[in-house]
Amino acid sequence: MKAVQFGAGNIGRGLFGRLLNLAGWEIVFVDAIPVVVAELNRRGGYEVHILGRQCSIVEVRGVRALHVSDVARVSDEVSTADLLGVSVGVKNLPAVAPLIAEALRARAERNPEPIDIVVLENLLGAAATLRRLVLGAAGPAHRFVEEQVGFVATVVGMMAPVIPEAKRREDPLYLAAESFAELPVDSRAFRAPRPAARGLIFVDNMDAYEERKLFVHNCGHSTCAFLGRRKGYEFIYQAIEDLDIYPVVRGAMWESAECLIRRHGFRYFDLSAHIEDLLRRFDNPALGDQVTRVARDPLRKLAPNDRLVAPARLAISYGLAPVNIVKGIAAALHYANPEDESAVALQSMVRERGFESVLREVCRIEPGEELFGMIMAELAKG
Repeated sequence: MKAVQFGAGNIGRGLFGRLLNLAGWEIVFVDAIPVVVAELNRRGGYEVHILGRQCSIVEVRGVRALHVSDVARVSDEVSTADLLGVSVGVKNLPAVAPLIAEALRARAERNPEPIDIVVLENLLGAAATLRRLVLGAAGPAHRFVEEQVGFVATVVGMMAPVIPEAKRREDPLYLAAESFAELPVDSRAFRAPRPAARGLIFVDNMDAYEERKLFVHNCGHSTCAFLGRRKGYEFIYQAIEDLDIYPVVRGAMWESAECLIRRHGFRYFDLSAHIEDLLRRFDNPALGDQVTRVARDPLRKLAPNDRLVAPARLAISYGLAPVNIVKGIAAALHYANPEDESAVALQSMVRERGFESVLREVCRIEPGEELFGMIMAELAKG
C-alpha cells in the first residue's frame, strides 16, 4: 500500500507518516523545502525523537520525497496511490489545492479508482475547506473529485515542540514529538476501503471529537498558557505545576466536558480519563512546549467560535457557570507579547477602546449577556 503525503512537517512525518509506516505502508512525501526533499531521498527515512519522562527514537524507513514543483511526478505517484494525506498548514491550503487537483486529474484519466485524502489540519472544517478548493481547481476532473474522492476530517491531538532554527540548519529532518500517537478520523467520509494502521480511530460523530479537541484540549492548553504568561513562566510544564494555575486549567476543561456530556453523550469516565491524560501530557518538561507558542494569536483564540468563548457560552446555555473558562478569557485579554502581531493588536485595542469594546468586536459578546458580566467582573480583579 502506498500513501502520498503532502507536507513533511511535524504532523505529516511525526504522526501520519509514523502511523502508516509502522503498519507497512510505503510513503511518498511532497514538500516545498528543497533540503527536506533532498535529505529524505538521500537517507530513505527519518527519525522521530519521542520526548517524555523516558525518551526514545522511532525510525521510519522506506520513504521517498518529491518537491511541489515536480507536478508530473507528483501526478504519477497520486495515480497509483492508495491514500493521500495533507498537512501543510491552514494558510497553505489554497496554494497546495491546485497541485492536488492536477494530480487527481491525472488519476481520473489513468486510474479512476476511488481515493481518500486524510486532512490533518488544526482547523474546524478543514476537510470541507480543502474539498471546496480542490473542486474549484479540478476542471474536467470535477465529477471524479466530487464522486470518487473522499475528504476525511481528522482531530490532530499530538503535541510537538517548535524546532529551533539552529537545530533545523544542523539537521533539516530533525523531528520531535510526544509519545501520544492517536488520530480520530471521520469514518463516514471514506470512498475507498479504510486504511489499516494502528492509531487510526474511526469515529461516526466527527463533530463531537472536533469539539472535544477544541473545547477540552485547546481550551485547557490556552488557559494554561495565558495564565502562565501572567506569572512569567516560559514553558507550559512550569505553568501547569503552579498550584494556582492547575485547578483553573482542570476546572475549565471540566466545564467544557460537562457540556459535551450533555451535547454529544460522551461517557463521564471517558472524558475524565481524557482530561487526566491531557494534564499529564501538559506536564512534560522534555517537550519544552513554550507558553508563547500555545498563546500565539490571541485574537483568533478569543473569537466567538473558538476554544474559550464558545465553550463558555455553551456552558451558560446548559445552566452551568464557566467560572474557570472566564479566568482564561480574562488572562487572554491581558496577554501581551511584543513579538506576537496579534497580541500587539489586541493590547492596542484594549488601550484605545477598552475591554468592553474588545468583548463586543472580537468575542462578539454583548453587554446584556451573562458572560459579558462574568468576564468584566473577573477583569476588575486585576
